[in-house]
Amino acid sequence: MKNVFHMICILLAIVNCAWANVWTGSTSEPQEIKTIDGREFYVITNAEELAWFAAKVNGGDVDVSAILGNDIFLLQMKLARVLLHGPR
Repeated sequence: MKNVFHMICILLAIVNCAWANVWTGSTSEPQEIKTIDGREFYVITNAEELAWFAAKVNGGDVDVSAILGNDIFLLQMKLARVLLHGPR
C-alpha cells in the first residue's frame, strides 16, 4: 500500500511539473494590448510579461495599465517531496 501511495505522489508531481509554466527569471513584453473605455491595457498572460510590466512601472512609467489574461505561476511546489518526506 505504501508503494502505491508513493507512486501516486510521484505521478501527481509529474503532472504538476508538466502543467505549470513556472517563471525562469526572464522578461518579455506582452504581445496583446486591449482597449477598454478608451484606455490601453497590456494583457499579462505569463510570469515573464508580469516581470516586464513590473520593471516598466518600477522604472518610473506609472501611466501604463495592465490586466491579467491567465493565472500566473511564479513558483512550483515540489509536491512529491512534501508528500513523501514532509515539509522541510
